[in-house]
This record gives sequence, C-alpha cells and structure tokens, in this order.
Amino acid sequence: MTGDVSPVSFNLGRPWHAGGDATLDPQTTARNTSLSAAIKSTPWTDMSGFSWKNDRFAEYKNTGAGAGTAPN
Repeated sequence: MTGDVSPVSFNLGRPWHAGGDATLDPQTTARNTSLSAAIKSTPWTDMSGFSWKNDRFAEYKNTGAGAGTAPN
C-alpha cells in the first residue's frame, strides 16, 4: 500500500457498523502486504463510538516502514 501521501497520515482500518448496528462484526487483516510510511503508528482507529478493540483487526507478515505497528 503506497501513494503520494504524507508519512503517518492513514489508518489501516476502522470498525464500520452500518447504521450503527452493534450486532455487526467488522474485521480485516492486512496480510503479506508492503505498507509504506503513510500508515500511522496506531494503524486501527475507533469509529462512531465503536472501538476497534471490540472487533477483529490484525496484521500478519507485512513488510515496509508502516508494517508491524499493531499487535498480531
């Protein structure tokens, strides 16, 4: 994941709950991906009152300046 953007300016993901539906289970894994320095040191972020920690977000065997910043 690269682009012409400032360093530490993007998150990898956030827990989008369509319509605020708390029964949804957002999840994503960035796997075997080259991540540029654009990725923030805290790659996952909360959204609309939902904590990313309550859903499933992970990194696995990524490379690059933005890799490995989140617990696996």
